[in-house]
Amino acid sequence: MILAALGRTDEAVALLRRREQEYTGRLGKLYLTSLRALLEDNREESLKASDDIRRGSFRDPEGLYHLARQLGHMGETSMALEVLSRAISKGFFCYPAMLRDPWLDGLRGSQQFVDLVRKAQELHREALSAFLALGGDALLGTGAESY
Repeated sequence: MILAALGRTDEAVALLRRREQEYTGRLGKLYLTSLRALLEDNREESLKASDDIRRGSFRDPEGLYHLARQLGHMGETSMALEVLSRAISKGFFCYPAMLRDPWLDGLRGSQQFVDLVRKAQELHREALSAFLALGGDALLGTGAESY
């Protein structure tokens, strides 16, 4: 993902191809395939792998976020919003990433996206409040202003 974000698509594809060969887990391999195919402009293959993940037992909230951003990048708005909603409800609510991620740009005109980002922001604030109330900033040796 980082290589692709840096515009080093050929390197990203080569790395993903190697990882696809090495990886033995079904869902992880599908994710690698969906990203590699997306970067290769193979929409059909990427969508098939993405849909297999979406319909499967994949539950990792951060992984769901990354799947949502890929679907958003492909213009698959309804699927992207459904997966983003699942990611947030399962615990990924890093709303600053959602605000800045260019692969989500195609979703920004949707009221559902706005509502989801607001929900993520609210959950983020609740988690931060609990973290600070329980002394998390002292445990990490940082001040509350860092958050």
